[in-house]
Amino acid sequence: MITITIDEKTKKMLDVFSGRDYEEKFDNLIRESIKAKIKECNDLISRFETKYKVEFEEFKKLWEAGKIEGKYSYEVETDFLEWEALEMEKAEWLRLLREEISD
Repeated sequence: MITITIDEKTKKMLDVFSGRDYEEKFDNLIRESIKAKIKECNDLISRFETKYKVEFEEFKKLWEAGKIEGKYSYEVETDFLEWEALEMEKAEWLRLLREEISD
C-alpha cells in the first residue's frame, strides 16, 4: 500500500465522489476515468466503422487481402494505423478495468 498526502483543494474535489473513505473514492475515480477512456475510444472507433462499414477485424482482413480501395493512400493508411491504435488502447483500458473489478 502507498500512502499519499493530498491538499485541502484536492480533498474537497474527492469529496464529491462516492465511497466510504478516500481509498474507495480514489478507486471510484480511477474506475470512472477508465470508463471515460473506453467511451472515448468507442466514439472514435465508431467513426471508422461508419466510414468503412465494417468492424476493425474485418477491415484488417480486407486490408491484408488487398481488398481495400486506396490502401496505400495517405488517408486510408492513416485511418488504418489510427484505428488499430485505438483498438489496442481500448483493449488495454478494458484489461485495466477488469483487473480493477476483480481485485
